[in-house]
Amino acid sequence: MPGGFVPITLRTTTSAGSLSFTEGPTFRKNLEPFRLNGMLLYTYNVPGSESGKTTYPSDMLDARVSVEYVADDQRGLGFTVALVAKNSLPYRLDGHAVSTDFKPFLLIGPAVSVEYRLTPEWVASIGAQFALVSQNTVDAICPVFSMKYSWGGK
Repeated sequence: MPGGFVPITLRTTTSAGSLSFTEGPTFRKNLEPFRLNGMLLYTYNVPGSESGKTTYPSDMLDARVSVEYVADDQRGLGFTVALVAKNSLPYRLDGHAVSTDFKPFLLIGPAVSVEYRLTPEWVASIGAQFALVSQNTVDAICPVFSMKYSWGGK
């Protein structure tokens, strides 16, 4: 990428403790100094085990539309504002009934984050999502922190 700037990455939703597979369409349009991003992702949670019994957590749907502002492409500083919708589904793709303590949840609200390139290989991102509309969610603010490593650094 020009200037070595790693684009701010959209993050998916998973169930804590579940191995998950996520697929779906994404898009990005560069309108310098802005970037428009979006995605619609489906997350399949692999069956697990609890006390010797097979558990089947629900699958999830995650939709996002965001605008990134690249403040300094050379130093790798960027900001993003997104509208995010996260939703647990009352079913599973494999047809098994959900067998965990299932309470469907819905979380819709804005998310903000800042990303900075620490070295040519390491990028850090920190942000939060705020709930405007929610159902069966404990947290009204969901903090996010991530580190990314890129091989090659150029």
